[in-house]
Amino acid sequence: MNYCEQCGSTSFDEQGFCRGCGARRPGLAAAGPHSAPGANPSAISPQGVVQSVGSIPLAQAQVKSVWRAVVLAFLLGPLGMIYSTALGAVVMAVVSVLAMLFLNNVLAWLLVPAICAVWAGLAARSANSIY
Repeated sequence: MNYCEQCGSTSFDEQGFCRGCGARRPGLAAAGPHSAPGANPSAISPQGVVQSVGSIPLAQAQVKSVWRAVVLAFLLGPLGMIYSTALGAVVMAVVSVLAMLFLNNVLAWLLVPAICAVWAGLAARSANSIY
């Protein structure tokens, strides 16, 4: 099975482009009108997002940084989770209010950021994977 050299995904479309980052499948020759030697069939941004193939612009979801999601959620709690999951941010906002009401404040201040960080990291990781 081929793995993408850019992102490690194993999901490729019919033309041989990675569905995770848009890079061409390893070992697949370039085809089409832009296959001249030295021609780059796709313009890839520094974040690994394909902006165009030849002269055709593409739209693709932006890759989310797992570490950025974890740090934002740990430092800002439910507000920082908006980066990775808006629904999770709403759920954790409700959970944090309930934790403040029914748990010891020190325990709530320790548990809520940790749970937010784990949830945000998993959400960012699953948003980046395509199966």
